[in-house]
Amino acid sequence: MGILAIQLGQAGLEGVTPRLCYMNTTDTIAEIITAGYLNSAVQNGYQFKESDMVCVTSQASPGAALAVGWYEVSYSNPNWSLTSSNGAPGSVTLPTIANHIATYTGVGGTLGEDASTAINGGNIQAGLSGTAGYLASFPSTALKGSLRLTAVANTGDTLVTVSNAAHGQATVYSIPDVGAATGGILVSTSALRTKIVAAAAAAGGAAAQSFTDAFCTSASCVVGNWNTQTNAASVLKIVPGNGSFVATSSADAGVGTFNYIIAKA
Repeated sequence: MGILAIQLGQAGLEGVTPRLCYMNTTDTIAEIITAGYLNSAVQNGYQFKESDMVCVTSQASPGAALAVGWYEVSYSNPNWSLTSSNGAPGSVTLPTIANHIATYTGVGGTLGEDASTAINGGNIQAGLSGTAGYLASFPSTALKGSLRLTAVANTGDTLVTVSNAAHGQATVYSIPDVGAATGGILVSTSALRTKIVAAAAAAGGAAAQSFTDAFCTSASCVVGNWNTQTNAASVLKIVPGNGSFVATSSADAGVGTFNYIIAKA
């Protein structure tokens, strides 16, 4: 039904600014703050001022309980509109969305939601003992899934902590696609570092080929295989050294490329 009644000002308060006005509606808050909401009322002879404060009733849905809120009048040619009043300390920026976390929009206590960055000075917890919860992060593209950090039940009431070691640079770690519905992550009781190299050049000329890689140490574990090769040959053993390793094949593979993985503690 929209706007049911409008009262501009009160008797005995003519000339007082701001003017307090009243509006009885059955519209939702989203409809009330739509640009040009007051245009039809203006066309019917109601003369609003930009200094007006309007007390408005609204309904979330037909038959729902009435809600009451204060709104400011704004004019931007050609639209007369209502905007939620944020001037009073402790006010709320409307409309709100169910289940969205409220955050302060300034130092005056005004509450809003969906801030670009929401900060808590302490810890953040998802769920509680006996009630599951997870942390979810969505990409900027719609309908492209999400990343979740989810806990499962431990054998006992123990904590599992994921943390970083001290880094000397900014680093981005990417989780590769395992190509299956489930997968695992390589773990170690000490810090484990790996390096993957594809198509390292090999000159050929002997069954034993040396590859230079500063990441390698004599204590490293190196696995590898021929990516391309001139002659048929298979890898028999790989011996790591400091700054290089030697891959020995069943025959001289000739000119080709070699794929390898180096792991070290």
